Amino acid sequence: MLQIFLYEESQIYVFETNIHKIFILYIIVYNKNNNNIFICSMLNKDENRKSTSDSTRVFLVDRYVCNYISTEWFDSELSDREHARQFGIHPNLIKKIKDKDGYKIPVSTLATICFNKGINLADFFNLLTKKYGDKINDDFIDKPKG
Repeated sequence: MLQIFLYEESQIYVFETNIHKIFILYIIVYNKNNNNIFICSMLNKDENRKSTSDSTRVFLVDRYVCNYISTEWFDSELSDREHARQFGIHPNLIKKIKDKDGYKIPVSTLATICFNKGINLADFFNLLTKKYGDKINDDFIDKPKG
């Protein structure tokens, strides 16, 4: 005896600033006589997708991390190159950190900066929490590109 089950699922994902909605249909066939299961899935991309390429998402936690480093640890009398040497990162990253919106700083870069500052990541986030408190969450703003 065969039993057939259908299961439909939709998912939304973001890829290269485009929002996509996909539909997945699972067909599950169960044979009770020999306990075999056959699963088939079919994927259908939704052609109606919203492009967000005219703006970029700035996560406020990234802004706070970069602003903290820039205001608390960078010396205004040192050049970007000197800061880069001091913190063990590329000078271009110093410019990105100094930007008023910061940038999506990777944890590896943050770990390198903290290592060269002589503190661990946990201590850094404690300092960040003391300064910004409840502002540290997953909020973001959409900033027009340009």
